[in-house]
Amino acid sequence: MSRRRMHTGPAWRLLLPLLCLGAAFTACAPWQTPAPVTAVSYQTARDQLARTVGKLRRMAALQLRIVPRGCAGGTDGAGQLTALNPTARELLAQRKGYELLEPDAAHPLAGVGDPLGATSAALVADLLAAKDAAHPPGPTLAAWLGRLRDVERIDGLLVLKQEVACLKSSPALRGLAALFTFGVTEVVGADFSQPNAEFLEVAVFETAQARMVWRNVYGRLEQELVKPPGLHTGPDKLDAVRAWSIDHVLEPLDPAVPRLLTR
Repeated sequence: MSRRRMHTGPAWRLLLPLLCLGAAFTACAPWQTPAPVTAVSYQTARDQLARTVGKLRRMAALQLRIVPRGCAGGTDGAGQLTALNPTARELLAQRKGYELLEPDAAHPLAGVGDPLGATSAALVADLLAAKDAAHPPGPTLAAWLGRLRDVERIDGLLVLKQEVACLKSSPALRGLAALFTFGVTEVVGADFSQPNAEFLEVAVFETAQARMVWRNVYGRLEQELVKPPGLHTGPDKLDAVRAWSIDHVLEPLDPAVPRLLTR
């Protein structure tokens, strides 16, 4: 028995890191509902491809920006609805073929109104809380999804959450920065309120049943495992990394069912 333990022990020590790495990469994969997805903007489709989110061709799109207290432009974690990033708009509309509708004062999408107005506070709170498909959306979000379905005949809602981070909001990271620069960052008086990272999360909701059907994350863990190409330098580095990250988190989405194949 002792000889067997001597042989199996080292093997398990070598195998354990591989298992942990595999589990980490599995966690980075997008989640998608195994249940059928239903569109409301058309009745039938002659599409031969297996699609899930792609059936939700007529899609409302929101972007939610969250900036912690202490960071420049901080929202105290409450979140603000902002215009959809051009990279996301181009990918969804041009490359994936979705018919996008973005709420603004001219097109309020059944009661949302100006996305920068205070009237959207309850909706924003429900969007921030919607992180687990096992739990139904909050009452304001569920009611709004119903209005999108019944009034606007919209198939789905895509929400791009953008969480900004800075060293002032993370004392631990600030301490590490000081440690690795031998205290230089503290001596020179660096502005710790400026953004130094952005974390993304995408959630797609089906309006037919007011439920989450797809989710993908590019957060702290995912950014350690999958990094942008090392080609981004200069003053536009943050914008280039943001564009790459948005492309990365949205690319796994199904292409939308072409309009010509529906009636």
